[in-house]
Amino acid sequence: MKRKNESSENEITKCCAYCEKATVLASEDYVLCSKRGVVSQTYSCRRFSYDPLKKVPKRMPDMPTLDDVASEFPDI
Repeated sequence: MKRKNESSENEITKCCAYCEKATVLASEDYVLCSKRGVVSQTYSCRRFSYDPLKKVPKRMPDMPTLDDVASEFPDI
């Protein structure tokens, strides 16, 4: 029986957009791979090597303002 890996939710999607061997082209739909040539960003090969600097983090949600909180809780 396999044990569920806790880090499976945080696992990196293997695609050329995050590979250190790839360079984004002008069209941004394709990348130039040093091993495979011009490929789609969603393509992946066995030479994939993750580059954390290419990953764009998710934006944080906007903080609620005091007016928004006061309208939700009129007793305050």
